[in-house]
Amino acid sequence: MTSVRETSATAPPSAPAPRGPKCNGPGCGKALVHIPGKRPKVYCSPACKMRAKRAIERASGTTANGAGQSRPAPKSNAGFSSKGKSPSAAGQSVAAEAPATKKGQPKSGTRDERYARRDRHQAVALGEAFRACGNRLTGKAATLQWAAGEAALTGVCRCNNVHMCAWCGTRILAVRAANAQAMADGLAATGYGLHLGTSTLRHFKRMPFGSNRKGQRFGLVSVLHDGWRGAYGSSGRPWRRLKAEFGVIGYERAYEDTWGPDTGHHLHWHTLWVTAKPLDADGQLEFRRAIATAWADGVRNAGGYEVSQTCDRLDCSCGGEGHGTDLRSLNSGEEGETARYLYKDGDKGVAKIGLELSRQDLKDGRGPGRLGPWQLGDAAAEELAASGGVPGPFTTAYRERERGIYGVRKQYRTQGLNALVKALEIVQDERTEDEITDESGGLQPILVIPSGTWYRHIARVPGRRLDLVKVAELSGVGGVRLLIESWGLRWGIDVFDPPAETEPTTEAGEDEAEKAAAKVAAILERPAARTFTEHVHRARRRQLVATN
Repeated sequence: MTSVRETSATAPPSAPAPRGPKCNGPGCGKALVHIPGKRPKVYCSPACKMRAKRAIERASGTTANGAGQSRPAPKSNAGFSSKGKSPSAAGQSVAAEAPATKKGQPKSGTRDERYARRDRHQAVALGEAFRACGNRLTGKAATLQWAAGEAALTGVCRCNNVHMCAWCGTRILAVRAANAQAMADGLAATGYGLHLGTSTLRHFKRMPFGSNRKGQRFGLVSVLHDGWRGAYGSSGRPWRRLKAEFGVIGYERAYEDTWGPDTGHHLHWHTLWVTAKPLDADGQLEFRRAIATAWADGVRNAGGYEVSQTCDRLDCSCGGEGHGTDLRSLNSGEEGETARYLYKDGDKGVAKIGLELSRQDLKDGRGPGRLGPWQLGDAAAEELAASGGVPGPFTTAYRERERGIYGVRKQYRTQGLNALVKALEIVQDERTEDEITDESGGLQPILVIPSGTWYRHIARVPGRRLDLVKVAELSGVGGVRLLIESWGLRWGIDVFDPPAETEPTTEAGEDEAEKAAAKVAAILERPAARTFTEHVHRARRRQLVATN
C-alpha cells in the first residue's frame, strides 16, 4: 500500500497543486473562481453543497458533544440565495446591498454608495449620456441648492437611465415600485385576481445579448421581445383566448437580466397578470399551461431555442410543468403562502410585489456566479482597474449589455389595466422621469460654480461633488465657504453667491446687493471659459472694472 507521503514524493514536480480557494464538498477539492465584488464561494456546485449538508447532518447525529447531546448543525445557506418556492423562482431573488438587513428584506444602498457606484460604472461605460450624468453641466454654471438638512447640485446632466445608472435608476425604480405596490393593494382589496408570472429563455454562454436597434435586431434581447409580441400581442389569437377563457384584464410587465461567466446573459420577464376574479387551483393550472404554451410558440416563431415545458426531476418546484414559464397566485392557496418574502409586512398576498416587479437594483443574480446589472458593473470596474485598462470578460459583458439595452422598456402596463386603475381611483405617482430625478424642489441656491471651476476643481476630483452636498446639509453656507477655501478656491473669484431675486434698492438704484446680483447674472450670460487660464483672466478683468 502506498502512503500519502510516498504518493506526494513520487508526484512530478512540474504539476504543483493549484493555489487559491477550493470546494469544501466531501471528496471534491475543486478549485473555485472568485468573482470580484461577490462573496467568496464555498462550494463549486449545488450538488457539493447538498453532499456537505448531508455529511454534517450525519456527523451531528453520531458525534456526541458532552453528556448525550449532539453537535448543532452549522448554517448551510451562508453565502447563497434562498431557493425556496417563490414567485421569482425563474432567475432572481430579492437580495441585499448591505449585509445587516433581515433575510428576505431588500437592502438599499446609501447615497454615498450610489454616488461611488455611479462613478465606478462610468469608468467602464462607453455611452456618452451615462458618462455625462452628474459630471457635465447643462448650462454655463452649476448651482448648489440648500434647505435645512437638505442639499443638491443643479444645472448638472441627469441621464435617467434605469438600466445603467445606479443614481438615477434607484430613484426612478423606487417610484415605480411604489406605484406597482399601490396598484396591487387596490386590486386585491376589490376582489381581482393577481398572478405573478416569469417568462424565461433557454440560453447558453455563447449566445450574444443582442440589440433591438432598428436594422440591427439580433440576439437574446430581440428574441425576448419578439417572443412576447407573438405570444401576448393585443391583436393576436392567444391574447384574445386568455381574455375570453380566464378573464384577463391586463398585465404589468418588468424586464430583468443577469449574467454569469458560465451561463452568459439570462434575460426574462416578470409579469403581474390581473384577472376579473381569483382562480381556483384547477383554473390556476390551466392558466399557467395556456400562457406557457403561448410563450413557447412565440419564442419558437421568433427564432429562439425551444422553451422548457416539461421536467422529470423528482420533487421539483415546477411540478413537472417546466421552467420556461412560472406562475404563482397571490390571492389564496398554498403558493401564496410560500411566497412570504413578497408580503411580510402585510396581511394580503401582495405586499412587496412592487419590489419584485421594479427594484432590480435591490436584486442579485440567483445561483453561484450569477451577477445582476449593478454587481456586473462593480466587477467590471474592479477588473478594469486591476488590469490597467485592458478589458476582460466582465468588462466585455458589461459593454455588450450597455449597447444592447438601448430601447428596452423597463416596465410596461397595458391600457386596459391602466383604465381599471383610474376607474378604481387608485392613487399613482404620475411624475415624469425628469421630475423624479429633479432634486431642486423646496431648495434655495447658496452657491454658483462657473464651468471652468466646475470642470477643473470639482468634477474631475473624486469625492468633491458629494463633499459639497454633505457639508451643505450639515453646516449650510458657512461650512461650504470653509470647504471651498480649503480647496484653494476663492469666494467671489472662482465661485460666487447666487443672484438675489428680489432686493430692496435705494432711490438712485445703486444698492450693493443689486450690483452683486447684476454681476453674477452677467457671468451666467457669457460663454463658458474654455480653460482655467481664460477664467482667471476674466476674473481679473472683472476686478479691474469694479475698482475703476
